[in-house]
Amino acid sequence: DKLTLMHGWIIAYLYDHRDEDVYQKDIENAFSIARSTVTSILKLMEKKNYITRESVESDARLKKLVLTETGIELHYKIENMITKNETLLDSLLTKEEKKQFLFLVNKILSGLEKAN
Repeated sequence: DKLTLMHGWIIAYLYDHRDEDVYQKDIENAFSIARSTVTSILKLMEKKNYITRESVESDARLKKLVLTETGIELHYKIENMITKNETLLDSLLTKEEKKQFLFLVNKILSGLEKAN
């Protein structure tokens, strides 16, 4: 059962905002994706037991998104994998190569942003 990149981003977002009420609209805005797309993603994440939707006292129509224990465990696994990958990449490049790499990545990103 593979975790998609978008699921990982949403899990990270929910983890980072775990002290706040987060709703579907927040996910739509944070990732600039359509409501229907977010609905499909969240339904699948709920089916996989990464999240739950919980009622809010102030408005019965609203459902806040909450990470399950499975979702929290996945967050920690993802963070661990990122750390391991960063450590590996750090061992492959010299300081000068890293500096050049980051310069080139930022140049590409800047160019892509200007093109859109």
